[in-house]
Amino acid sequence: MKRLGSVFLLMMTCAVSLFAQTTDIVVKEKEGCDEKGWCWGADIDATKSKWTFFSDEVKAKSYASAEANYLWLLENVPYINKGLYVYGEKMYKALVKAEQKAKGDKVTYYEDQLLALYDYRAAYYPKSKNSMLNKKGLVYMPYIKDRGEMDWKNVYDFYNSVIEANGNKTYYPNIQFFFSSVAKLGKDIPVYRQKIENKEKKIPAIEQNIENFKKADQPTAEFEKQLEAVKAEIAEIEAERDASPYNEEWVLDEYDRISAILNYQLENAKNEKAAAPVRKVQSFADQTLNQIVQIDCDFVTQKLAPKFKADPTDGKLAEKMFGYMLKFKCREDNPELFLESAVAFYNYKPQQVTATLIATQYANEDKLAESEEWYTKALELSGDDVAKQAAVRMSQARLYYKQGKKSAAREAAKKAAELDQATAADAYSFIGDMYMGSGQEYIDPSDAVKTRFCYLAAYDMYAKAGNSKKMAAAKKQFPSKVDVFTLASKYKEGSSYSVGGWIGGTTTLRIRPE
Repeated sequence: MKRLGSVFLLMMTCAVSLFAQTTDIVVKEKEGCDEKGWCWGADIDATKSKWTFFSDEVKAKSYASAEANYLWLLENVPYINKGLYVYGEKMYKALVKAEQKAKGDKVTYYEDQLLALYDYRAAYYPKSKNSMLNKKGLVYMPYIKDRGEMDWKNVYDFYNSVIEANGNKTYYPNIQFFFSSVAKLGKDIPVYRQKIENKEKKIPAIEQNIENFKKADQPTAEFEKQLEAVKAEIAEIEAERDASPYNEEWVLDEYDRISAILNYQLENAKNEKAAAPVRKVQSFADQTLNQIVQIDCDFVTQKLAPKFKADPTDGKLAEKMFGYMLKFKCREDNPELFLESAVAFYNYKPQQVTATLIATQYANEDKLAESEEWYTKALELSGDDVAKQAAVRMSQARLYYKQGKKSAAREAAKKAAELDQATAADAYSFIGDMYMGSGQEYIDPSDAVKTRFCYLAAYDMYAKAGNSKKMAAAKKQFPSKVDVFTLASKYKEGSSYSVGGWIGGTTTLRIRPE
């Protein structure tokens, strides 16, 4: 008992130092292992007795009394079985919660014991190392955040190790804790920006003085000297800012890294309930980033573009530029740079969606041959994915329509509908829209019924799409009862007639509702 008491006292008084040293745990050789995987150490009887008492007390929720046996087992047989850590985790979580509720003075001690437990389990059961880092991350920040001044570099290093170990499997709260540390380390970025803006505000007045003095044929040397001094001060601030390891580019790199993980988790979420908290973390990251780095089209063209121009083969930089230009809608401002970054990113990571965007951009610029070339690449990259193939076909259909190739546009849309049932409604509505927009081509002054055949054909397409709203709009353009009555010798309601023109095919004659 005396030995047990001394161990307990030592663990209580040195909780923080124990936690700090857990990464340097010296792993003991296992002793007394049986065929079931339990290792009882040198004194098997004593260990079995301690284990029995410990496990029974945890099961009975007698957590405070269970701890003494846990500490003995941790010191003497930390390799006994994973159950030591499973029960220990349950015990310490309960003790932390109870102590917090009671506002006791052992909260920090229990918290540190739980943190140390994860490190011990990782040390003795290395296959669990990544998951233990993930679990430890969930409590690390909540436990240490109110313990005085935070060492944000240490916090960053810890959560960085969590992300490096777990990648896409990183728990989303750990991603939020990680980016909080990034924000704290990058806190000076807005300060530098404000300093630069304050200096830049002085420049217009100085330049105006120079202009005024030139007009009056008076010397401007003093003002030019002032201007040079301000510009030198700005350059000095910029150099200091850029020299920091926690500059804008570093923050953006970390943001991109966690966004990729969060995007993966969203894409693979089982349902909306699982996706909702991940979205909240992404929203937190977006808002936090906007508070630190002022990202817009100017940032892309002034900060990133010069580096990209210097090395267009830098795929990661191209990916970043391409992504930001999409996100901040910079395509219209600088279409040439958008295409350059998109093509460079495609060369770095060939993807169907990128090829489609490039094709669309060329189409917007009326570079139709280049556009078709990239659509072909997009189709090749779609593989056996019918949804992707259909998306490319629909994009092609819209391109052909823009070119005035209505028949080709219709065929592309039909192929999309045939490929993917989920795309069919959009495809047939698109065809219906083309038919509805062809009214001028079907005007026949001598035949008011035939004039409206395109609208009957449009209705047929909308019906295929199940688009009741557009069906109703098409129905309003049907031939009137008077029109049909006037040409009764030629037309009969309910009969089938050739549509003619580019639409072709047949349609059933129906009368406009009164």
